[in-house]
Amino acid sequence: MQSEAACNRICDNITRLLFDLPPPTSRAVYAAACATQDLAAALHRASGLPGDRLWYDAFESLEHFLDLCTETPKLKGSPVLAELRDFAAENSDLSARLQFKRAS
Repeated sequence: MQSEAACNRICDNITRLLFDLPPPTSRAVYAAACATQDLAAALHRASGLPGDRLWYDAFESLEHFLDLCTETPKLKGSPVLAELRDFAAENSDLSARLQFKRAS
């Protein structure tokens, strides 16, 4: 139940950021869709499995979308962007371990 609530909140935040872009480009829409889909897949299918490839894909997609949002001056002080950045930072150790594992 907790992973479902977390998934909904993260996906809602991605959607909010997308709608706050002036106007969203096809690149941003695609990045948001990938981040949403990859995070949902990781939370639903790899919950409790920190070494699963789905987590690497999820955080890579999220970082790409957040990088696109950071380029937009309107979103610089966005609390939603800050919340998603914090989520990514909290899990950066997992992402780094997965990148190392993937490279070896």
